[in-house]
Amino acid sequence: MLVAMPEFGFEWQLRFSHRKTIGVYVFPDLSVEVRAPKRTEQHDIIAFLIEHQQWVKQQLQKYQKNLTLKKPQFVAGAEHYYLGKSFPLVLSQINGKPRVEFNGEYIRVFCRDQHDSAEIKKHLIVWYRRLASVVYAARLEKCFAKFSNYPIVKPAFRIRTMKTRWGSCSSKGQINLSLELIQVPLACVDYVIVHELCHLIEFNHSPTFYALQSDIMPDWKQRKITLDAFPVVRLR
Repeated sequence: MLVAMPEFGFEWQLRFSHRKTIGVYVFPDLSVEVRAPKRTEQHDIIAFLIEHQQWVKQQLQKYQKNLTLKKPQFVAGAEHYYLGKSFPLVLSQINGKPRVEFNGEYIRVFCRDQHDSAEIKKHLIVWYRRLASVVYAARLEKCFAKFSNYPIVKPAFRIRTMKTRWGSCSSKGQINLSLELIQVPLACVDYVIVHELCHLIEFNHSPTFYALQSDIMPDWKQRKITLDAFPVVRLR
């Protein structure tokens, strides 16, 4: 449900879910989403937004500035990331099957139309997904070894495009990892995987969960800071 209230100065989408508290999220595309527990009264949601509206406006201003300064990302010369390192995008026209090649110095996309950013993005997503399937499987194997003292089974994982998260863990024990995670340093990939593996033992964010995470990965806070600040290219 899209709600427009002039007194707030922005529109916001309302979504009800099984969560326990009200939350508000501001996205880089300038959309605002309020998530609330089912059966939450409207006056409680409005009161929450009134309390947080200044923060929402600050986030919207920040993202608006980023959109204004943002350079085209799917054009020749644009910088793209793979495991924490930046590589320029090189475009080559081809009449045959499009493909992406990587030589450690640049990422070359062979495509039919070098000016079609949507086509270039599509080929990069396919390439990133292929790399991610290999890298994530290897890192999951390595990270899972740290949990040898815990009675858990190594989970399956899926690669997803995720709007607000780097990863998630379902109640059935399946891990989801963001496709965009393939762009960040391996230390940050490992942090996200360890975080989700910890949820197989503690399915919450309680003090017990963070104690477990600190035991498995003592430097997780620094890794999280690096991850949150990393300038990924959005693939959504």
